[in-house]
Amino acid sequence: MEISGDSFDARLELALRAWGRDDAAVRKAIEAVDARRLATVRGFLGQMGFEGAAREARVFLLCSVLFGAALLPESHGRYSRRRVMHEVIELLSG
Repeated sequence: MEISGDSFDARLELALRAWGRDDAAVRKAIEAVDARRLATVRGFLGQMGFEGAAREARVFLLCSVLFGAALLPESHGRYSRRRVMHEVIELLSG
């Protein structure tokens, strides 16, 4: 699974979520997208053999990292964001 922050626009995501706080139709669309995102990650982890609470904990952590990373600085010392994200995925999927 290739994951990078290249196609994720944190500013757009935050703006849509702010809009969704005041607009029920937008909120419903955001909830549907979130459900698809979680289901996709849940499916990948299920294919890797994770089940139950162990899978859900990894779904929560991985999605939190993927979306939260876009809000953090690009610099991770001597490691690129891509390298750090790869290590996070390895950690959570191992």
